[in-house]
Amino acid sequence: LTVPGTTSPCAGPGDRIRAWARVRKYEDPGFPGGQGRKARAARQGVTLRARVADAKHCVRVRQGRGLWTATIRTRVQRAIREVLPGPRGGLVRALSIGDRSGIDDATRTAFQTAGLSHVLAVSGLHLAVVSGLLVLLLVGLFRRIPGIALGFGAHRAAAVCALPAVAVYTLLVG
Repeated sequence: LTVPGTTSPCAGPGDRIRAWARVRKYEDPGFPGGQGRKARAARQGVTLRARVADAKHCVRVRQGRGLWTATIRTRVQRAIREVLPGPRGGLVRALSIGDRSGIDDATRTAFQTAGLSHVLAVSGLHLAVVSGLLVLLLVGLFRRIPGIALGFGAHRAAAVCALPAVAVYTLLVG
């Protein structure tokens, strides 16, 4: 459910709301083999989309527990906004967790003109960079622990320990 003129929806995941909204189905793309919004939404269990004319037409009836990934994502967004307000924070949020709501039109246009708009979409490249940096950090840490370095091996231990973190990151960014 989106509200025009705002960067956030009127409710969070799991919230029960009452709204005066226009509801629509997602449409398939008009070209063969295309994967559009309908397929992405279906993978997340969403079948309809809605839009309210004004935020006052949306009332939260009951706050939900929310999804744990959405809760973590919201906390990360808030932390980045507090540390880096403005366009820089918007760019960091886009590159780290895929939240492009903070990118202004000038920055978006600059990325499109340079042919780099794909960098703003979290993809396998971002996942590889995050997992690679995490493994390097863990290898450096595990090399300092003789029992791990000489026994199981620092690289092997780092890879095993990085797997759950990479899985959580994948769920976090969608």
